[in-house]
Amino acid sequence: MCSQLLANDIQLTTSLVGPSHSSINSSTPIRISPTEDIGQKHYDLVIIAPLGPVPTNGFDFDDALIQWLVDSQRKRGAVASVCTGAFLVAATGLLDQRRATTHWKYASQFRQQFPLVDLQIDSMLTHDGTLFCSGGAYAFQDLCLYLIETFFSRSLAEACSRLLMIDLSERSQLRFAGIQALKEHSDEHIIGIQNWMEDHLDSFDSIEELANRFNMSSRNQVRRFKTATDETPSSYLQKLRIEKAKHLLQTGSQNIEAIAGNVGYQDIQYFRTLFKKLCGQTPKQFRQSKLKR
Repeated sequence: MCSQLLANDIQLTTSLVGPSHSSINSSTPIRISPTEDIGQKHYDLVIIAPLGPVPTNGFDFDDALIQWLVDSQRKRGAVASVCTGAFLVAATGLLDQRRATTHWKYASQFRQQFPLVDLQIDSMLTHDGTLFCSGGAYAFQDLCLYLIETFFSRSLAEACSRLLMIDLSERSQLRFAGIQALKEHSDEHIIGIQNWMEDHLDSFDSIEELANRFNMSSRNQVRRFKTATDETPSSYLQKLRIEKAKHLLQTGSQNIEAIAGNVGYQDIQYFRTLFKKLCGQTPKQFRQSKLKR
C-alpha cells in the first residue's frame, strides 16, 4: 500500500534471497522459497528476517552467507536485521564497535557471543552507518517506517504510518521484558539477592548496603549481577519498584504521588519520567488504559 504513495519516477523492486532456490524450513509450518540466490546481484538494502529461537550453542552460519553479507555492505549496500536476525549480522563482524539491538530475551546470549558489539537492548531500533537493527519480530513495522524515513522522507514515513495505523514515535523494548524473565539464570547467589530485594523494596537505602548484607564487594556484586541478569542492581531495583507501582495503579485508589512514595520515590517528576521510560506510558495513562478494560 505504501508504494502507492511514492512518486511515479521512484520504482522499488523486492527479492526473496537465499543460499539457493531450494525451499527453506521456518519455525512455522510455512516453507520459504527464495526467488534469487545470494551473490546473484547487488542489492541496495538487505533485510535479514528473524531466525527463530536462538540455540544454546548459537547458530551455525554458512561461510558463503556471511561473506555475501560482508560484500554487500562493502559495496555500500545497507543491511537491516529483524529480531534474532542480528545474530547473523553480528557473526560477520560488521557490528563490531557498532550499536545494535535484538530481541530482549536473548540479550545475555548475544553479549556473550559478540562482546565487541555495543548492544542497546532497551532500544526498539538502532542505526549505525548503513547498519540497522530492530528488536522483537513485530518491531519490523517500526523498522520499515524508519527505513522509509531514512531513504525517502519523514513526510512519507508519516503518511505510511497513518495508512497502516502504526505509531511513529520512538519506543522501547523494556516494557515487554517481564521482571520474572530476569531470574532465568543459574547463579543461585544472585537469585537470593533478587528475592531479598523483592521482599524488602522499602527497607534498604543503598546498593552498597545490599552488597554488605550478602558479603560481597560492591564491584563484585555489580559484575555478577550484570552477568546473570544483564542488569545492574540499581536498574533491577528500578524495575522492581515500577512493577509494584503498576500493581498499585491497577488495583488501588491511591493518587500517583502516594504510589511514588510507597515504592521509594520522593521525586514525583523522576518517578513519572522513569515510569514512562520503562512502560511506554505515564502513570496516569497506564491507570486510565487499565480502567477502560
